[in-house]
Amino acid sequence: LRRELGEKIASVDLMHLHQVWDYPLFAAFRLATKYKLPYIVSPRGIFTQKWRYNSFKKRVYLSLIAKPLLMHASAIHIVAKEELQGLRDIGIKRPYFLIPNGVNLKEFSTLPVKEEAYRYWPQLKGRRVAIYLGRLSPEKGLDILIRAWQTVVSEISNSVLLIAGPSFN
Repeated sequence: LRRELGEKIASVDLMHLHQVWDYPLFAAFRLATKYKLPYIVSPRGIFTQKWRYNSFKKRVYLSLIAKPLLMHASAIHIVAKEELQGLRDIGIKRPYFLIPNGVNLKEFSTLPVKEEAYRYWPQLKGRRVAIYLGRLSPEKGLDILIRAWQTVVSEISNSVLLIAGPSFN
C-alpha cells in the first residue's frame, strides 16, 4: 500500500483521510509529510465521546500516531459540534469545517407499507419495533443497548429490538 501510494503521490494535490485508527492513514500521513502535501482528516465521529478513544491501545495509538496526524492536517472535517470539543480536549486546534452526515429525506418519501414487512416477519405485527442498523462491533455499545432494552420492555411489553448489520470480524 505504501509503495503504491508513493508511486501516485506526485499526481495528488490534496489527500482526504477518513478515520484515524487504520494503517492506510498512517502510510498516507507519512507520505504527505515527506512530500509536503496538504491533507484533510475526517475522523467520522470518533471524538464525539471519550469512551471511543479511551482504551489503553487507543490512547497509545492516539499519542504516537493519531495526534501527530491530526495536528499536521490542513483542516479537519467534523460531523458534529461535539466532535470539535473532543478534539480540543486532546489538544487538537486545527482549522475545521462542520458537515454533518446527511440524509436525503426525499429518498424515503415512498417507503413500502408496513404490511410488506409483516409478510417477511409476521412476528413483528402488532409490536413496537426499534431497529439498530450498523456495524456489529464492540465499540458501538450494543451491550449497553441490550441491557437498556430491558427497561423498554418493562414499560412497553409489546416492543421488539431488531439488530442488523455486518460483523466486525
